[in-house]
Amino acid sequence: MEEDIELLQSMYVEGEELTVEHYTNTTRLTFFLSKLFFHDHNLCLIVDVISCHAIVNDVKLKSKTETFSLDSEILGISLSDSVPSEILAIVSENIEDLKKRLSKNTCESLNKSESDEELWRTVYKLDHMRNESKYRKCLTKFAKQTGCYCLLYFTKHVIRIVVEGEKGAVNEFIKLNKTVSVDVDSSGRPCKERLIEIMFESTIDTIALEDHFMIVSDIHDIPAILHQQLSSVI
Repeated sequence: MEEDIELLQSMYVEGEELTVEHYTNTTRLTFFLSKLFFHDHNLCLIVDVISCHAIVNDVKLKSKTETFSLDSEILGISLSDSVPSEILAIVSENIEDLKKRLSKNTCESLNKSESDEELWRTVYKLDHMRNESKYRKCLTKFAKQTGCYCLLYFTKHVIRIVVEGEKGAVNEFIKLNKTVSVDVDSSGRPCKERLIEIMFESTIDTIALEDHFMIVSDIHDIPAILHQQLSSVI
């Protein structure tokens, strides 16, 4: 994986065609597709190299309605075993399809009524995670299922979850977290989350999180806008 990233950095201009951000738990690559392929669009590709999760969005509009995950439902392929350069090649080959899908998403968003729900941010804490891998998979699934954006801040002594999205979707995310078996008890049996404590909730103007699911263990890896607003509860 490191060799692939180094190869990409040697091929593309850092800051203009590609950015590489190193976090505690992962590395995130952002490709500016219009710069790379001279297409008439504003699309960028964001790849998390640990999970191989990838999204495409419109960097000009900067709206989450112009964003979608690249998975088997979009391109009919699996990204799980792909390195970033392979994902980039797949996107290049399917660029016209991606543009059409983004355009459709945008039109659907503009056609929604003015009674659409407000954007909402909730921060809550958990007491513990016994099966961290299972819990993470559940949170990822809830984010995709509800369309929310989720940040898991996880250290040895602190567990905080930030959820952003439409208010109803955020409430549904938290409901799923309470009603679905997400962890195991002291005997290793599946159990539901009973110890959620809401610490902060408020309306927001824009979504601060870039991915549907992010994990950080260093407070400095939290997006700056969240770090500033939530330092008292993180």
